[in-house]
Amino acid sequence: MSARAKGPFTLQDTKSILLVIFCGLFVLLPGSAGARTAQARKALSSRALRSMARVYMASGGYEKAQPLLEGALNLAKTTDAADSELCACMLDLAYLYKDQGKLAQAETMCLSGLELQEKVHSPNHPYVAYTLRILGDIYRGQGRYREAENSLKRALSIMRGVSSEDASEVAPFKVDMARLLIAQGDLAGAESYFDEAMPVIERSYRPGHLYTAKVLTSMATLRVLQERYVEAEELIGKALPVQEKVYGPNHHFLVPVWLVKSRIYQAKGDLANARKLLEKSLHIAENQADPRPQLEVLETLIQLHRQSDNAKDVAKLQKRIEDIREHRLVVYTPVAKAVQ
Repeated sequence: MSARAKGPFTLQDTKSILLVIFCGLFVLLPGSAGARTAQARKALSSRALRSMARVYMASGGYEKAQPLLEGALNLAKTTDAADSELCACMLDLAYLYKDQGKLAQAETMCLSGLELQEKVHSPNHPYVAYTLRILGDIYRGQGRYREAENSLKRALSIMRGVSSEDASEVAPFKVDMARLLIAQGDLAGAESYFDEAMPVIERSYRPGHLYTAKVLTSMATLRVLQERYVEAEELIGKALPVQEKVYGPNHHFLVPVWLVKSRIYQAKGDLANARKLLEKSLHIAENQADPRPQLEVLETLIQLHRQSDNAKDVAKLQKRIEDIREHRLVVYTPVAKAVQ
C-alpha cells in the first residue's frame, strides 16, 4: 500500500500490523513517551492511523479505512510531520482510492506522493519503484496503457539496478507487466512475463501464499483468453482454495476467481453453472465501492446471454453498463469480450 508494499496482506501481516498499532498507541499514552518530542508523538499517531486503516483494507473494509487515512494525511500536514511520513500518508491514500475505483483521485494523490518520495530518497530508489507500480495500476485501470507501460518499465529498470533478474523483489513487477499486456491483448507477451515470474514467486512466496494464488488467477485469465481451458481450470483449482481460506467462501475478493470459472463453464457449454456463478458474483460485486468488477461481471453475462440468443437480457445488461459508466464516470475495457 505504501511504496514498500510488495503484495497483499496475509494473516501474519495483519498480526504484525496489530502489534505496530498496539506499540504505537502505547507510546502515545501520557507519561510513556519520555524524551520523545511532541512532533514525534504526533507523527507516530498518523502512523498508527495508517496501520489501523491497513488492517481494514486487508479485508476489503475500504469505507472504514478511508477516514483513517484521510485523518492521517491531515494530521501529518497540520503537525509538520517529516516528509517521509507525509509521503507515506499520500501513497496509502492513493492505494485506497485505486482499490475503490476512484482513479482520478488516486492518480492525483499518487503523483504528489511520488514527487515528494523522489525528494526524500532519490528518483532511483526501490521505494519509488513500488510507487510506480501503484501508478501503473491506476493508469491501467484508466485505459492509459502507454503511460502504464512507461511507469512499469521505469519501475523494472530501478529494481534491476538494485536486484538480480531472478530476485523475489523483481517478480511482482513482471506480473504487473503481464497483467497490463493482457489488457492490451498481447497474450504472448503476457505469457513470457508470467513464465519468468512464476518460478520465482512459487519459490519465494510458496504455493499456499495468497499472493501466489492471485497470480495464478491472473494466469488462468490468460489461459482462458488463449482458449487453453484445461490449464485454466488447473490453475483456478490451486488458487481458489487458498483465497477461500483467507477470505471465506463468499467474499467480494473472490469475484475475479469466479469470473474465470464462469468463463470455463461457458467454454464447456455448461451455461447453467456459468450463469449461477455470474449471478452470485454480480450480487456481491454490485455492493462494492469499485464498480469495475461489477462491469466485468455484466460484460461476461452479456456474452453468456448472447450465446443463449437472449437478446432481451442482453439489452437490459447493456443499459445497466451504460448507466454505471455515465453516473460513476468509469473508464473500463472488458476482458470478457475476448471470450466468445
